[in-house]
Amino acid sequence: MDDQQDGPIYINNCFYKYKGEMPIDFHIDIKEGTTCICDYAFYQCKNLKTITLPDSLEIVGYYAFLDCSSLQFISIPNSVTHLYKGAFENCTSLTSVKLPEKINRIEGEIFRNCSSLKTITIPDTVEEICFYAFEKCTSLTSIIIPNSVKCIEDAAFSTCIKLANIILSDNLIDIESHAFDYCVSLKSICIPDGVTTINDSLFAGCTSLEAVVLPNTINKIMDWAFMGCEALKSITIPKQVTKIGKYAFHGCSSIKEITIPEMISHIGNDAFTNCSSLTSITILNPTPPLIESDSFDIKEINEIIVVDDGSTDNSGEICDRYKNKYPELVKVIHQKNQGQLASRCNAINEADGEYCIFMDADDFYTLDFAKNFYETCEKDFCLTDHFCFAAYRLRTCCGPGTWSCPSS
Repeated sequence: MDDQQDGPIYINNCFYKYKGEMPIDFHIDIKEGTTCICDYAFYQCKNLKTITLPDSLEIVGYYAFLDCSSLQFISIPNSVTHLYKGAFENCTSLTSVKLPEKINRIEGEIFRNCSSLKTITIPDTVEEICFYAFEKCTSLTSIIIPNSVKCIEDAAFSTCIKLANIILSDNLIDIESHAFDYCVSLKSICIPDGVTTINDSLFAGCTSLEAVVLPNTINKIMDWAFMGCEALKSITIPKQVTKIGKYAFHGCSSIKEITIPEMISHIGNDAFTNCSSLTSITILNPTPPLIESDSFDIKEINEIIVVDDGSTDNSGEICDRYKNKYPELVKVIHQKNQGQLASRCNAINEADGEYCIFMDADDFYTLDFAKNFYETCEKDFCLTDHFCFAAYRLRTCCGPGTWSCPSS
């Protein structure tokens, strides 16, 4: 084979490789009867501009056209049944591809970093789009996933920065981690019924994402799922969701309110941090979920005192759970039933802070209430003696004040 002159090399019915250096803007016709293009057959053939494939072709091997940076167009005949991993990776001049109708999966990395690819037609025989298949296809603007597709694997469309329109298969079951992360032009997405998990970093960094529709089949929203989606104004968390992972909505700075459904039992750390517009949180679960540290940006409160006034249910156990979880923040007082006034007096006697806010079971405070209350008090000391709600100053500017519990 080393004695063969430069040019295409065939072994039986397979195109083995191109020997030597191609001329600039080279075109090649693969001879009829060829059934296979071997692995790395055109690897780094940077002068290959166009190619004609025969109708006899069945297989395109691993990384067959890797780094063919001048290849602009390729028509893949419908006789092809297998396009293997990385076949067209780094073909940075490739603008459009129509996939053959007999393939049932789009292999991993197959069009990775095809930065000029604008259109791709996926046949309705495809059931799976594999990992990194279209990662960094930075000119791709829209994609239609046919209803035959059941799974989109890790990072399949990651960093497709111009991808603005996505129509997903109605029969999708699984969308894996990072599948659409950093698709910064994506404005809306509708997740089909059948998907049960919003996986790690699924839409992380999608800075233009404004609207998301989640089906009622979703039961978990995992770590970093919507991190950095700064244009996302609202989202309805399905009632079947039991877990919100760490950093799930971190940096979603346009969300104003959030409702935590009744079935949620766990909220990960920093799940809603840097949500600078978030002013309302509603938790529907009568038994509060396990909330990890710094799940929300409520950093103005440095002490929480909970009085268990002779409760007969499991309220005392819930209070102790939070005390054990946040020992530096939460104090719990267990007492025989004495009523509201005595409970507040006992709480104040345990307080170390300068200001105190009382919160009853039917009270509702916005997230910035404590901050606004403190700033108002600091501006007008006298005003703190005349608040008409349950918030008081416990210390004077000269040191600890005195508190006497009013008689009932």
